Parts: sequence; C-alpha cells; structure tokens
Amino acid sequence: ERCHGSRNISAPFSKQRCSRWESDFLAVGRENWGAKYPRAAHLSSVVWIEKRETMIDIQNVTMTSDVTGVEFCAVLKNVVALGVGFAVGRELGSNTKAAIIRRGLKETMKFAKTFGENVSDDTFFESAGIADLMTTCFSGRGQRLAAAFVREGGDCSWPELEKKVLGGHQIPDWHNVQMVYKFLVAKNATKDFSFFATVYEIGFTKASPAQIVEVLKS
Repeated sequence: ERCHGSRNISAPFSKQRCSRWESDFLAVGRENWGAKYPRAAHLSSVVWIEKRETMIDIQNVTMTSDVTGVEFCAVLKNVVALGVGFAVGRELGSNTKAAIIRRGLKETMKFAKTFGENVSDDTFFESAGIADLMTTCFSGRGQRLAAAFVREGGDCSWPELEKKVLGGHQIPDWHNVQMVYKFLVAKNATKDFSFFATVYEIGFTKASPAQIVEVLKS
C-alpha cells in the first residue's frame, strides 16, 4: 500500500504506519517527528508547508492500496509530457496541449487496465494521477527537453540535450518512453496505443514532430 500526498509524492508504507505517522506528526511537530521516524522524514516536506503570513499545519493525505495504478501513472506521465513538449517546441497553443494531455490520460488508463490487475479508476484522479500528469506536462524537465529536441531539429541526442538544457542532470522521462515502447512491441500492442507509439517514433526514429497532432485525429 502507498500513501501519497497532494504534492504527488508516493511512499511504499503500510496504511497503519501512515495513520500512526500522521497522528504523531500533529502531536509532536515536524522536527521531533522526523527524528522519531527517520525513514519517513522526507514526508515532512510533503505534509508541512510554511508561509510568511499563514501556517498550514498539514495537507490532505489520501490513502490507496492501488500500488500498480500509482506506478503506471508515475511512468506513463513521462511519455505524455514528452508529447506536450513536442507541441511546445512547435509553438502550438493551449488547446493542442490540452488535447494531448487528454489523449495521454486515456491511453494511460487503458494501459493500466490492460496490463495491470485490480487498478482503480479513482487512482487516475488523485494526486498520483491527473495532478502529477498536469504538473509534469506543464513544468516538468521532460517537457522542456522535448521542446528543445524539436527546436534542435531532432539532431541533438537526448544525453546531449540533458547537458545543454538541464546542465547535465539526467532524467528518466525519455528512458521511460523507450521502455514503454519496447513493452508494447513485445505485447504486439503498438497500434492499440498509437499516441505512446508516436511519441517514441518522434523521439527515436526521426518521425516528424507534426505527427503529435496527426495522431490525435485517430
């Protein structure tokens, strides 16, 4: 089971542990709580926010036992974000980006339901689902990298772009695109997930970035 907060952080801890941690957090405060539970100390940055004028003690933390759904969302959001980045690189508008996110979410749900077991629809509308997807698509590093890929005419490799755009910081996004496509090929399912396949083809087979719009028509 996982607990995931409204800042899209997931952690593989039991429901009972999460409940006990939350109660103790409220009782003893952030610093003492972090000392008591060092393995969970990173969660204090998820549930505690300080503002200059307002103190918000704790954000809402929802619980889910849908580990499979959360993990599918975490991987597939990267594929969608690259698709949005291709649109950004072509200077397309908000409507197009929204259409890409919508298509990406639909294929994410279909992928999870097809290849996962007991995946809950609710997961896609929690922080680990649509919220993380939108954040990654609008401000994620993978989106920035994909936009730069288009502006460079597709002639710059992904590792080179990481050096130029991200100062050498390495990200999983484009690796996940490769992994998802390889999985779909193995399952003979690329035609069933044409959006995911198109993102791969643009990023790795010299397909035109214009295809990110064309695939929305299918």
